[in-house]
Amino acid sequence: MEGIGHPGDSLDAPIRLRDFTRLGKFAQVPWWGRLTAVSIFSLLGLLAVFAIAAGLIVLLEDAPPWIPLAIVSAWGLILIVSYVHWLLGAAHRTRLARFALLNGLEYRDRVITRGRPGLGFPLRAKNVERGMIRNEWLDIGTNYPTNPERNDRVNITRPFVFAEIILPRDLPHMILKNPKSRILSLAGMGLGNRVKLDLEGDFHRHFTLYCPAGYERDALYIFTPDVMAAVLDVARNAEVEVIEDRLYLYMRHTTRIWRAEVMNALLGSIALLNERFARQASVYRDDDSGQGDGGVSFGLAGHRMTGNSGVSATGILASTAVISVSVLIALFTFVIAPMLGG
Repeated sequence: MEGIGHPGDSLDAPIRLRDFTRLGKFAQVPWWGRLTAVSIFSLLGLLAVFAIAAGLIVLLEDAPPWIPLAIVSAWGLILIVSYVHWLLGAAHRTRLARFALLNGLEYRDRVITRGRPGLGFPLRAKNVERGMIRNEWLDIGTNYPTNPERNDRVNITRPFVFAEIILPRDLPHMILKNPKSRILSLAGMGLGNRVKLDLEGDFHRHFTLYCPAGYERDALYIFTPDVMAAVLDVARNAEVEVIEDRLYLYMRHTTRIWRAEVMNALLGSIALLNERFARQASVYRDDDSGQGDGGVSFGLAGHRMTGNSGVSATGILASTAVISVSVLIALFTFVIAPMLGG
């Protein structure tokens, strides 16, 4: 891809201390500062666990001695897992930062945004994007929708890897839904005004094409068999959305874009899809009279399928975990422990 070199050296090369230091500059927080913060909170948590264990020993004099030890050991295991998770995440973003630096790209370690038009970015949620690589026409990163402001729709939004490509002009809102992926479904892709289209050949086995009512012919004009072949070749497990002048690739959160092999494939996919869609967009024109069914006026830039709301899966899982742990602690303290002691 023009302007982006081979990622092998920058992504697969061993990580050195100066690479972590560079990541700290990108994040505006030194790596040792984050490590210190994690250590302090971990120590405070460990002290709290020791206090709970000591309290159990005092309150439950006849309780087996392994109970406090089990509590402390469980907390220690949680700390170890948390440290490993933090180190792996930092290492992955360090590779991406090094890749961006060596290829003249902008790197942002953490970005909070509400402005992306795609359905994968809930309007009522704060979208935290990590490990962002970008230039003037391309963004690649991982999105974590968090803290929904309203819960009037109960849709769960998972973290996902995405690529945003800027197209030369606005196009109708179109979605290629993949039965192997639930990113857009969980993000709040409702029925609304969408129309389901049948793709030619065997493409319907892999994707379902949706567009706004009145734009069926336009969608089939843009998603021609050669475009669908390109999508199938390079984005078989992804979902694709075209909205306004943006093309989105939605991929699973587990997509390892910090690996050279995966990044090479992704950049190849982006280059091919960008060329295909840019070519189609350059010759496309909206022949609609401006009146939809029922005399409702609309334009390409503003006409979109309904959706774009959701509840963060991370938030729901965290809340569920807290409630579950609280229930287990209460059950152990007031039911199991007295039985063991008496």
